[in-house]
This record gives sequence, C-alpha cells and structure tokens, in this order.
Amino acid sequence: MLRKLIQIFLLLVFWSGLVFIGVQTVRVPTTTTTENRMLTKKPPLPASWQDVPDYIHTLEAWWSDSVAFRQLFVRQFNLLRLNVGIGPQKNVLLGKEGWLFDSSEQLDDFRNSKLLTNEELSAWRKYLIFRHQDAKKRGAKFFFVIIPNKESVYAEFMPDNVTRLTQMSRMDQIVEAVKNDGVAVLDLRNILAEGKKNNLRIYHQHDIHWNLIGANYGQYAIIKALEPDFPELKSELHPLDDFEFVSGNAVNKAGIVYYAGLGRMMGLSELTQEYEPVFKTAKPGCAEPAKLQVAPWGGLSEERKDIIFKATACQTGHYRAVVFRDSFAELMFPYLSETFRYIAYVWLPRPSPMSEWRYFMDEVHPDIIIDENVERFLEKIPRAGVDYPL
Repeated sequence: MLRKLIQIFLLLVFWSGLVFIGVQTVRVPTTTTTENRMLTKKPPLPASWQDVPDYIHTLEAWWSDSVAFRQLFVRQFNLLRLNVGIGPQKNVLLGKEGWLFDSSEQLDDFRNSKLLTNEELSAWRKYLIFRHQDAKKRGAKFFFVIIPNKESVYAEFMPDNVTRLTQMSRMDQIVEAVKNDGVAVLDLRNILAEGKKNNLRIYHQHDIHWNLIGANYGQYAIIKALEPDFPELKSELHPLDDFEFVSGNAVNKAGIVYYAGLGRMMGLSELTQEYEPVFKTAKPGCAEPAKLQVAPWGGLSEERKDIIFKATACQTGHYRAVVFRDSFAELMFPYLSETFRYIAYVWLPRPSPMSEWRYFMDEVHPDIIIDENVERFLEKIPRAGVDYPL
C-alpha cells in the first residue's frame, strides 16, 4: 500500500511539474538564449487546412525553444554531460584537459576529409590572382592572410579518436596553387607555433577564437611580411608587460570583448572565467575613429554599420590600408590601428564580391590590402563573375 501511495505521489509531482512548466511557458515564454542562434518565433494560426501540418511542426519547434526555464535545463544537461566526459552539445567537441572545440564546422577541416576539388582550387587561384593583379594596377599590395582554426594550432588537445586522414589541408592546397603566381599568401601556422613555444596560451580554451596574445603574433607576422615593400612599417611583438590578465568577460580600452563563446553558448557561464589578456593602453593620437563612406549599404542601421565598417587613423602611422576581415581580425585592431596612418576594416561575407572590393579600393585608395580569412572559411568557394571576372 505504501509503495502505491509513493508511486501516486511521484506521479502527481511529475504531472504537476509538467502543468506548471506548461502554464509558465504560455505566460512567460523563454525569449533569449546564449546558444548563438535565433529562437523559433510563435507561428500565426493556419490560414487553411493545408497549412495545418506546417503550423504544427513550427509550433512544436517554438514550444521547444520557448519552454519555461529552458536555459536552466540546457545548463544542467550540458553540465551533466561535461562531468561524465561527454561532449556537451552536438556542435561542441570535448577535448583533452577540458578544452572545447567547435565540431559543427571545423571537424572536417581538422581531419582533412573534404579537400578542395581541382575545380574549387582553380576558382580560388583565379580569385587570388585577380585581387593581386587588380591591386597592383592600383599601385597597391595585396596580401591573403589565413588564420588557422584553433584545433590546427592545438591538435594535441583533440580527442585521440579524431584523426587526420591526410596531412594535406585546404590551406596547403591554396598556398601551393598560387606559389608561382606572385600572390602574397601568409599562413600564420608557423608564427603561432612560435607563440606556443613560449608557453603562452594564444587561443581561448572554451571558444574558437584566438586571444589578444595570439593576435599579437598574427599582426607581427603580417607587418613583418609587409616590411620589404613598405620600409616605414616596423614589426614588433608587444611584450607581456603591455597586457594585464583579467578573469571572466572583459572589455579593453579599444572596446573589444573577450569571452569564452562555446561555454557561454551552453549556458555554462563558469567556463568564461578564464584569465584572459587585455591590452593596457593605446598610443596617444592613434586608433582615433576615422571617416569611411559606406553609401551602397545605406539600408543598414547605424548600429550594424558600426559593427561591419570601421576605420581608424593614427598620426604617427604610415600608409593606408583596407582589411577585408572576419571576427578573428577584430583582436588585431589595437595593433594595426597603431601602425597605419589610415586603416579601414570591412566585415562582409567571405570571399568578398568584386563590387565591394572595387568600391573600397576607390573609396580608400589603399597602399595595402589585407584579405584575412580564418581556415574554416576556405570551404566557401569564390564565384566566377561575382568574386572574380569570368
């Protein structure tokens, strides 16, 4: 009898909990998440019987995303998986010593399981030759810079069961394809390996990005590669005394936020409490906001423009530059903005179309063009007639 009463009590608690969560979901649905994606919006009622199946499917997705206390459930589930040594999410790979890697986009890169076909490699070659030649006609120097994925730099922390099928990578293919075409390609793997030898962490343990010290080595390699053609540039590695190390999320004086995105995405805020380097000071008169006309994108909000298009000026700097970039280049801002007299940063989909390329060439009149790509974006193949001429 007692056993039945306990069973009935537990069933009542279970169903009462479900009812409570259901009521709370209707009253106060979850509307935000740390998962780095947009939550499904509640669908309107179907206009006809034919729309009912799609409505039900979307309603289920909305309910799953909007269920009350969802972020708490996500956190506890991921924490449980992490503590038993299982990857917390399908897009997050648990490596050795607590390192996290993004398995949604970059696992194929690490394993070299999807190399570029001859046709794709030819498209990359034509794209890079066009940029190189067009820049040369304008009296400028074009540099194609590849920043390696985190797992390419910290392969020793990848799980033992994730192995490379071949040592040849997309990066290697592209570097080899244009080695006789005069295109300046800068592969940052070697310089970042030097940073590791100094026992410095140069990528976040719980995010895909490098940190400010990694970016320090990156900017050094870029400026050093430019020096032969632009002698007024002087490459230097900023000493550790130029940094302070802080715990958790921090914003440096350049307005750059450092955070552990993979941990944050899983709702595990404690994983963001890494000690991260923050640049202490900037040179007087440098990194000052500068004008950059972006008329073709007039439909963008001012907030979006401020994110996508940036320009700075430095009174003691030299030369004019444009950086076509992704999120990795942002941590090089404190360095590059103190190096160039004028520099424009353009964050648009990679590879960038010819129309955008030509617009910023005409607007900025640069001496130097840096086309920065992180390794995982090399799978995005340049398009004939869009990114390079037919």
